[in-house]
Amino acid sequence: MLGPIGGYTVGVTAGRRASEQILMLRSQGAECIHGPVLESSLMRPATEMRETTRLFLDDPPDILLLSTGVGVRGWLDGADSISLGDELRAVLARTTLLSRGPKATGAAVTAGLRVEWTSPCASSAELLDYLADTDVAGKRIAVQLAGSSGSDLMEGVAALGAEAIPIEVYSWSLPEEIKPAERLLKAVCDGHVDAVTFTSRPAVENLVQVASGCNRLAEVVSAFRTTTKIFCIGPVVAGRVGELSLGTAHVPEHARLGSMVRLVTATLARQSLGAAIAGHKIEVQGRMVTVDGMPPSRLTGRERQVLLALLERPGVVCSKPALLRSVWGESETDPHVVEVTIGRLRQRLGEAGVGVETVMRRGYRVSTT
Repeated sequence: MLGPIGGYTVGVTAGRRASEQILMLRSQGAECIHGPVLESSLMRPATEMRETTRLFLDDPPDILLLSTGVGVRGWLDGADSISLGDELRAVLARTTLLSRGPKATGAAVTAGLRVEWTSPCASSAELLDYLADTDVAGKRIAVQLAGSSGSDLMEGVAALGAEAIPIEVYSWSLPEEIKPAERLLKAVCDGHVDAVTFTSRPAVENLVQVASGCNRLAEVVSAFRTTTKIFCIGPVVAGRVGELSLGTAHVPEHARLGSMVRLVTATLARQSLGAAIAGHKIEVQGRMVTVDGMPPSRLTGRERQVLLALLERPGVVCSKPALLRSVWGESETDPHVVEVTIGRLRQRLGEAGVGVETVMRRGYRVSTT
C-alpha cells in the first residue's frame, strides 16, 4: 500500500521535533528529506541568565509578553539551575502575563502561572492591538524575545509610549553542519521535492541564508512557485514567507504540528490522478505510476513532469521545445534530453508505453486508446 501520499517527497526544515514530524509524514506514505536549517535553541550562559533574571526580579515590569513556549520553559529551567527559580515564579505570579500564542500560554500554565490574555492567531500584531486598547503609555513592559525575532514587539511596545524591556533567554543559529540543508535545497531545485514544511520564522530566514550562500536562492524561489508547495505551521511563519517573497504558503486552521501534517496530506493527495493511455488504466501518485493495478514503478522528477504535461491535453501534440521550457526551464537547452526522458518514460509505463506517441517533426502526444 502506498498510503495517501505515497510517491510524494516532503522536505522538513525543522530541528526540534523533526523526528516526530517525519514519523507522522511517513505514516501517510511520504518520503522525507531532512534538511535542518536551525540549531536547537541555545540557552544563554549561566552568567547572562543570572544577570537577565536578577534585573527582572529586582525591578519587575508591569506587564510581561510571553512569545514562545520554549522560551518560557527555558527561562524557568535556567532560573532553577542558578537557584532563582522559586523567586522568579513568585514574581511572575504577581505580574500581568500576556501571551503571543497557545504554546507560550501552555508552558506558563504548566508552570502554575496565570495568563491574562492570549493572542488567538499567535500574532504579534494582535498582541500589540490588545495593548493599544488598554492604554499602556508610561508603563514598563518586558518582552520575552523569540530567538532572533521579537524586534517587532519591542518596536510596537515603544510606539505605544511604554518602556520596552528585552528578556533574552535563547537564540537560534544555523546548524554547524549545513550539508543536509544544502542537499534538501538541491533536491528542491532538481524538482524532486513536492512540499517543504516550516515550523518557525527563523527557519524561513535561515533557509534563505543557506540558499543564498550556495547561490541557489533564485532556483529555490522558482521551485516554490512551480513544483514545490510551502507549508507553514501558522500565520506568523507564513507571514515571513510572504515578506521574503518566497511563494504562497499553505497554513492549517490550527497552529499545530498534527494539523500541518494533515494539511500536507490532504493537499498532496488531491494532486494524484487517474488516466487512460493506450487503453490501459494508469494512476499517478507523486512519483509512483501504476498500470492496470500492477505493482507501481517509480518515475524520476523529470519523467513525472513530462507525463503530467502530456496528460494535460490527451491527444494534443506537445512540441519538444515546449516540453523543454515547461519541464527544464532555463537550466537546459539541449532538446535531446526530452527524447531520452520520453524513452525512459515509455519503459516505466510498460505495456501502456506505446501510448506515448512520437509525431514526426512536431513532438509528442498521449493516445488514450
